Amino acid sequence: MAWSNFIVTAAGLVAIASLMRTDVRQSSRMLRHNLKTIRKWVEDGASTATKASEKTLGETAVGKAMRDAREEALKKKD
Repeated sequence: MAWSNFIVTAAGLVAIASLMRTDVRQSSRMLRHNLKTIRKWVEDGASTATKASEKTLGETAVGKAMRDAREEALKKKD
């Protein structure tokens, strides 16, 4: 009777360990996927915000001055 209890307990522990291992794999896979998706969203949002701010600033006097200063700096590099 003691051996059968030991075998059943060991089998139960192995089954639990196996289930936990696959659960950890699936969770880490899902986390990596979510991080990639969020990174893409942030990059898209940043590029969109940059384009929008350049467009908005370009129409003002400050934006024109910034553009002129940037062009002068590029000319000095060459």
